[in-house]
Amino acid sequence: MGPPNSNAGTMTASAARVRRNEIIGVLSLAVDFAIGQAVGYGLRSAVASMAVARDLGCDEAIAAESYYQGLLQASGCNAETDVLNALFGDEILLRQDVARIERADPSQMLTLLMTHVGSGREGLTPQSAGDEAFRTIMGAANRVFHSHCETASKLAERLGLSKAVQRNLGQTHERWDGAGIPEGLSGEAIGLPVRIATVVHHCIRLGGFLAAEQVAERVRSRSGAAYDPAIVDAVLPRIGELLADADDGAAWEKAICDFPPDDISLSDAELDAACEVLADFIDLKSPAIAGHSRAVSALADAAAKVAKLSEQDRALVRRAALLHDLGYAAIPGPQRLKQAGSEQARLHPYYAERLLHRAPGLAPIGVVIAQHHERLDGSGFHRACRGPDLSKASRLLAAADTYETLTENRGKREALSPQKAALALREEARRGALCGDAVAAVLEAAGLGGRSKKVTHIAGLTAREIEVLQALARGGATKDIASDLELSPKTVDNHIQSIYAKLGVKTRGGATLFALERGLLQPGKA
Repeated sequence: MGPPNSNAGTMTASAARVRRNEIIGVLSLAVDFAIGQAVGYGLRSAVASMAVARDLGCDEAIAAESYYQGLLQASGCNAETDVLNALFGDEILLRQDVARIERADPSQMLTLLMTHVGSGREGLTPQSAGDEAFRTIMGAANRVFHSHCETASKLAERLGLSKAVQRNLGQTHERWDGAGIPEGLSGEAIGLPVRIATVVHHCIRLGGFLAAEQVAERVRSRSGAAYDPAIVDAVLPRIGELLADADDGAAWEKAICDFPPDDISLSDAELDAACEVLADFIDLKSPAIAGHSRAVSALADAAAKVAKLSEQDRALVRRAALLHDLGYAAIPGPQRLKQAGSEQARLHPYYAERLLHRAPGLAPIGVVIAQHHERLDGSGFHRACRGPDLSKASRLLAAADTYETLTENRGKREALSPQKAALALREEARRGALCGDAVAAVLEAAGLGGRSKKVTHIAGLTAREIEVLQALARGGATKDIASDLELSPKTVDNHIQSIYAKLGVKTRGGATLFALERGLLQPGKA
C-alpha cells in the first residue's frame, strides 16, 4: 500500500454510506490484533459459526446470533488490560500462549504463568498449582475475564445488536461442564450460538500452530468438558475448511459484504455514535488516558469549525480523530505509555488505516489517520510524508492530537499547562513541523485556558460517586482511591457497590465503558 495521493488544500470525504456491519467488521479486525490472531480470524469464525448452525438445522435467527458471536466473541478483550499488563506484561503474547493450553488444567496454567512476568507479579511467583500466589493471580485473571464478558455485551448493545446477541456475548467464557465464568453455566443453559462459536474459534486458533489431525484430536479431547459434544461432532467435518489459508480480503467480502444482505446503513448521527464505540473500545486499553480519543475529536471538530471547513469535511476530521488511535489494538498495552517512540508503536497509524480501508465509506477516514503523525518537514511517521502530501484534515488532527497529548499525564511525563502546550505547538509550527494555520485553529478552539467539563449528576450518581467512578475507571485500587479522596476503604467499597447497582454493571470494565460513553472521563490535565 503506497502513500495516499492527497492534496494539502483539499479533502475528499466519501459520500458512500457506511453499513453497521462494516463498523462491526472493523471492530472484529481490531480484536484480531488485540488477541494476537491473524487478521480475518473473527470474520472466518463468524461465517463458519453461521454455517455450523445451519448444519444443525437451526433457524436463521440462531444462525445470525452464531454469526455475531463468532464475529465479536472477544470484543471485550480491552477491558482491564492494565491488570493483565501488571501481572503478565505483554497481554497480546499472553493471549497467544493461552490458546495453546487447556485453561482448566492447573499444571498447564502454572507453566504458562511462570513464563509471563509483569510488574504486578512481584512477590507472586507460584511454586505449585493451587498455592497462594497461584490463587491470587488466577483470581485477578478471572475477574478480568468477567469484565470481558460484560464489556462485550455492552458494546453490542451500543452497536444496536439484539438482546439475544448481548446475552450470548456475556456467556463467552462459559464451559459445557460448568467450570467456566462468569455464571458457571453448564450444558444447554449456555446459548447454542456460544457453544458453536466456542468450538469454531478454538479450532481456528489451534490451527495456527497444529496440523489438522492434531486440532481434531485436541477438540475431541475437550468434548464433554469445555465443548458441547454435539457441536464437536458438527464442527469436525469442517476442520479442513476452517484451517484453510484465507485471504483477509476474501474473508471480509464473505462475512461483511455478503451477510446480512439487509443490514442497515447508518445516518450521520449513527455513524458518529458508532465511531465513538470504536474510540471507547481502544481507550479501554489504557485507563490512565481513557477519554483521549473523544477529547481529541472534540478539539479537532471545534478547530475545523474555526477553520471554516464544510460540514462534510468537519465530519471527516471529527471521525478520524475518534478513530486515530485504533491501531493501538495491535500494540501491547505498556508500549502506549512507556515506549511511544518505539518502532512497533510508530506503526499504529498504519494499523488503523489497514482496519478501515475495506469499507468505501470508512477508507477516507483511514487515509487521514495514516497521516496524523506525519509532519510538514518529513520528520514524522510512518511514511515520512511532507507538506504537499498532507491534507487539511490530517494537519488539523496532528495539531489537535499533539495538544491533547501534551496536556495529559503520560506515564512518567506530567501534563503541560495549556499555556506551555500552546508554546510547544507554536514552536513546532515555527520550525516547519506542524501547520501554522492548523495550530492557530486548534489553539483558538482550545481557548488557551483548558477545557474543564462541569460534571452533572448522571444515572442518579452523587457527586462523590462520580469522583469514585472516575478514579475506579482510571484503574485505582480501593485503598488508593480511599487515600486520594480521604475516605475509608470501606466507604469507597460501599460507593463502588452503589455505583455498580445504579449503572446495572458488575465489573470495572462495564463501569469504565459507562463513564466513557457519558463523557465522564478526560485524561489527567495539569
